[in-house]
Formats: sequence, C-alpha cells, structure tokens
Amino acid sequence: MRQRKLIFLGSDTLFSQAVLRHLLQTRASIMRVIIPSIPLHVEVGFPVAQRQPHGLAAICHSHGVPVETIDPTNPDSLCVLLSFLHAELLVSVCFPKILTPDELRIPRLGAYNLHPSLLPAYRGPMPLFWQFHAGEQRMGITLHRMTQAIDQGPILAQQSIAVAAGLSEAAVLADLAQIGARMIDELARTSQTMPAHAVSSGADHGSYFSWPVREDFSICSDWSAERAYRFMSGTAALGVPYRIEIDHTVWLISRALSFEPDGTLDSGLVKIDESFYLQLSPGVLHVQWADRV
Repeated sequence: MRQRKLIFLGSDTLFSQAVLRHLLQTRASIMRVIIPSIPLHVEVGFPVAQRQPHGLAAICHSHGVPVETIDPTNPDSLCVLLSFLHAELLVSVCFPKILTPDELRIPRLGAYNLHPSLLPAYRGPMPLFWQFHAGEQRMGITLHRMTQAIDQGPILAQQSIAVAAGLSEAAVLADLAQIGARMIDELARTSQTMPAHAVSSGADHGSYFSWPVREDFSICSDWSAERAYRFMSGTAALGVPYRIEIDHTVWLISRALSFEPDGTLDSGLVKIDESFYLQLSPGVLHVQWADRV
C-alpha cells in the first residue's frame, strides 16, 4: 500500500516540532506543512511552555519540505490553500484554529487531530497542564477524526504511558510525540476510509479544560504531597509561582524539591534556611523559596 500524501498543520510548540521530526524519520510523504503566521493565543499572561519561535519552519527547510504560513484569523486563507493543494490526508498537531466544514471536506481521506490526552478526558488547548494538575500517573495520546466540536471526533488510535513523579511536561511530550508520529505514519500508509473500529469521543462523557489562569497554580492543603509534587514538576517551565495557604497565610513557592508520601510534621509549615516543608494530606512536600504575599 502506498503512502498517502498528507498535509501537516502545526505550530511552534515543541510537541508539534517533535511529531514532525519523528514523521520525517519515518519518511512520511508530507507534501506541505502549514503554520500560523502569529503566535498561539494565550489568555493567561505568560507564554505557553515549550515554544521555539520559527522552529517548525527550520525543520521543514532542513528536510526540504515546503512550508506555508497562514493567518489563522483570516476566515478564507486556509480553505483557499487546502483547495489548491488537493491533499489526500490532513493531520493537525497543536494548530490554533478550529477548521470549518468546508476545510474539513477538502482532504478526501479525512482530517485528523493528534491530541495529548486519552480522549474524551482532558479536551482543550493545554491538556498536559490539567493532567499534571490532577496528579495523573498515566497520560496518553489520541488520534481522532476532526469535527467542528473541539476534540470530539471519532477516535482512531489511542495509547497511554506511565508517568513517573517528577517528570517535566517536555519529557512526557517527547514520549507522546514519538507514539503519535507512529500513529500518523500508520494512518498515512493504510488509510482509505474511516476505520471500522473507530469509536466516538463525544461530549456525553469526558472533560474539557480551557487555558489555565494564574489562580490555577494554587496548591491545596488537602492535596497529597505526591499530587502537588507531580503538578509542580510537570508545569515548572511555565515560570509561574505557586501559591498555597497554610495557617491563614498565603505563601509563594518557586519549585518542588521532593516529597515524602507518608511524612508528617508537627505544624503545617517548617522553614529550614531557604526551603520549606509543607504538611499536605497525606505526606510532606519539600519546596524552595517561599515568601508572604
């Protein structure tokens, strides 16, 4: 079976770049890469983690893959380009635009999205943030057919991985990108129509989370120490201080150092030099730098 020619919709996130690199290593037949001409929309006042400006274009140039930039706020630019290219297959990885029905109809073998969660759980723009926030010990990746409903199209392929406590978002995304690239490569080699085993990822169950705000960087004293450690380790690259209220005082924390899952303290907070030990439920979290608000 010959490879299907595909168009890759991406952005300058490291996840999108890593998926493209792995696809190029498999010698996938990528006829064009399309990227937005403006940065990803962010509502939180700090940059999206793991962005490398112009990184996707540099990968394309080094491998001789044609690259196009479009204005995602222009309602016609993508549709015109896709019609001109006559693509068989379309794959989106962190592309900051919801495709219109006209755009979705253009690739005759379908348009697919690669999403770093086990859909239908954690739909939305920053799924790893919210998985770290929940202290998930397993995360995953889903390849699904695109519809106008965000992350709700029929699921084609899905795989989960174990996530050790202390891993960063970048480390988890690197593993997921390699798995996701294999899913896309298999689709490009075999797809003619929507596979019979595809299942719905509809909105009747699952969860959706939007962009996080600074208040979402709060640690609750009723969290376990492991959950807090996983969250802070996973999202540290965002550079946003974490907040926790202990004995009616709010403290700012720069990063987590370690945790003891069954540890106990005589009080809610113990300060030693420039680090603090926090009593959580259960366990003790060791953190660096704290100050009163």
